[in-house]
Amino acid sequence: MLENRDTTHCDRVSDAICFRKPTRTPRDFAAVPEVWHRLGEYFGTESRKEILERLDVDCRVVSYDMFCQRPNVADDVVDLDASHERSSTSGMWRTVQADGSNRDIWGVKGEMKGNHWGGRRGNQ
Repeated sequence: MLENRDTTHCDRVSDAICFRKPTRTPRDFAAVPEVWHRLGEYFGTESRKEILERLDVDCRVVSYDMFCQRPNVADDVVDLDASHERSSTSGMWRTVQADGSNRDIWGVKGEMKGNHWGGRRGNQ
């Protein structure tokens, strides 16, 4: 079956969730920051939205922190880029701690760890 080019990412995901046959299985994507960086170099953009479009990814992160009231903390300790691996295009709210770790709106601690490619990622 040929894919209907008029089908949007949202339509495809909605069809799958509602048990209707989508034009193809919806695609999701997650990667470590090093992969995001290499994809940005390859596609000539730093925009995650553009990278996800080029990869024809259907799913986007709908994160709790987009809908919950954020704690009352100073803006200078908030880092929307502290969670790099997800297919989020708007950032995920995290506070930066004195030891370099971060915490989400519920206080769950995340800490960047080195990996054998030289990058840093992860949650504790």
